[in-house]
Amino acid sequence: WYFEMDYDPLPNWEKVRQPTLFLFGDDDRWVPVDESIAAYKTATSDLAEVTFARIKGADHLMGLESEKDPHISAHYYNLLLAWLSTHLL
Repeated sequence: WYFEMDYDPLPNWEKVRQPTLFLFGDDDRWVPVDESIAAYKTATSDLAEVTFARIKGADHLMGLESEKDPHISAHYYNLLLAWLSTHLL
C-alpha cells in the first residue's frame, strides 16, 4: 500500500493531450475535493479541453450514502454519458 498511498498522478498529466473529464463526489471522505480540483486544474492548464464536475451528495465511489438504499448517483451517470456522447461519437 505504500506505493498506492504515495503515488502522485499529477506529473502524468503533462503527457495527456486528449479531452479529459474529472468527476468528484461532493461528500468524498477520502479525497480533499477542493484541493484536488485546484491541483488538477494547475496540472492540466496546458490541455485544450478539461471539464471538472462535482457530484452533489456522492461519495468517493459516486454512491449516495444519504439514501436509505445506497446507489450510484443518477447525476453522475447522466453527466458521464453526456460527456462521452459528445467526445466519442
